[in-house]
Amino acid sequence: MTKKLTIAERTKLEKEIYDIMMNIDQNDTIEESKNDYERAGEILVALNLLNPAHQNIPEVVVRVYMYHLANKIKKITGKSRKKMR
Repeated sequence: MTKKLTIAERTKLEKEIYDIMMNIDQNDTIEESKNDYERAGEILVALNLLNPAHQNIPEVVVRVYMYHLANKIKKITGKSRKKMR
C-alpha cells in the first residue's frame, strides 16, 4: 500500500511526471528513454494510478499517463464551464 500524499507532494510529483513525459522525444527508442519511463512509472505508482507490476512497461506508462492527463483536463474544463454559466 502506498502512503497518503499531501497536496504539495502530489503536485510536485505531477509536475515532475509532466516534465519527464514532455521531454521524451518521439524519435527516441525505448532503450534511449528507459530511465525516463522507469521514473515516470515510479511516479504513477506513487500517485496510486498504476499497478507496481506494470511500472516498467513503457507502453502502459504512456497510456496511464495520458488517461490521467485527460481526466485532469476534463475536471478543470468541467469546473470552469459550470462557473461560466
